[in-house]
Amino acid sequence: MVNIPEKMIPELPREEFMAQFVEESHGAIDDAVKKTGATHVINMENLAFDSSEFGMRTALVVGPMCSIKSVQEALDNHVRLGDVPSRFQYPKNFMEVSDVSE
Repeated sequence: MVNIPEKMIPELPREEFMAQFVEESHGAIDDAVKKTGATHVINMENLAFDSSEFGMRTALVVGPMCSIKSVQEALDNHVRLGDVPSRFQYPKNFMEVSDVSE
């Protein structure tokens, strides 16, 4: 369990977390986790209501062998994905990888 203040982003169980992504992507997320030895996966989502990219999501794996080492590091460093403000994706929630089936 990660010590994340509740006001930040919630931790979700695997089933609820994965339901946010199309089923065809579940295998790719699991493969990325296994390949990198990730400890958590963060749902990065575009939250700009006025953007054509609104609601777009990316699963970001984090862990000791990844560029971002922890959920806390992602939050502390205000990590975002995207190249222009209308495409920025921000952390919305996360799951612990121990919930990922082998």
